[in-house]
Amino acid sequence: MFSLYVNVNLICVFTSCLFFTNSISAFCYNKYYLSYFYTQLACSSVLYHYYKTPSLFYFDKLSIICIVSYGGYIMYNQWITTKMNYFIFTFIHTCLFLIMLLYYYGYLYNTFCFHPLYGNYYHAMVHLLSSIGHHSILLL
Repeated sequence: MFSLYVNVNLICVFTSCLFFTNSISAFCYNKYYLSYFYTQLACSSVLYHYYKTPSLFYFDKLSIICIVSYGGYIMYNQWITTKMNYFIFTFIHTCLFLIMLLYYYGYLYNTFCFHPLYGNYYHAMVHLLSSIGHHSILLL
């Protein structure tokens, strides 16, 4: 009997699917580039967390850079052109701070997302926080 073993991190695969909700929301708000970037991120993240290849890792990081750059561009334009809802603005920055803490602080000290035992759960939390934060950007 032939069996193919794939190292699957199911919690991160499933939480990567949250980015499809961002894609649908962005499409409904007529932000088509953002919708495309979210779809790209969802696909790259699901594939990376399922197969864990180096090329998918870099494609996933490129997708993250596109989302963060374009989301920041939208926030900046909202900030300079209209009166912004400061509660949502603060909430978005809180999500960003928590994501940076969980991922980059965890990278530096081998904890949170990079913890050998519980890292996948923290990484799933990063997916959740970033999805919620980006939904909030669409509310601006």
